[in-house]
Amino acid sequence: MDGAAARPTLVENINSAFSRENVEISVARLQQISKSRREDFLSISRKLGILGDMDDRRFRRYRKNITLPRLIQQILTTTHHTALFANPPIPMHIEINDATPPSIEITVTDELISIRLNRPDPSARPR
Repeated sequence: MDGAAARPTLVENINSAFSRENVEISVARLQQISKSRREDFLSISRKLGILGDMDDRRFRRYRKNITLPRLIQQILTTTHHTALFANPPIPMHIEINDATPPSIEITVTDELISIRLNRPDPSARPR
């Protein structure tokens, strides 16, 4: 997933995997693939197919080039873990807006984790 054009697909994939209808399916799928609760949000997203089909090399490049501040990455990891490992799992919904500076707002209830992520759209890369 590269560039601003991929952002709507990324949001759709996350919201689908963590929807009320699918969150338990995502938990079961992740448990089949990995027993580790130490995975970050990028590894979880990759294993759930949210990032599309990325080979190891492309995934390492994606991780290296992600333009989110480290604190926001840690918060996203915590929200993913909370959604997936709560008993029962909690659906999660994300909204990503083009905004500067990067920021994150989390709203949590027993029934939904809502994330509003503000970050600049990635610039289009020449091919």
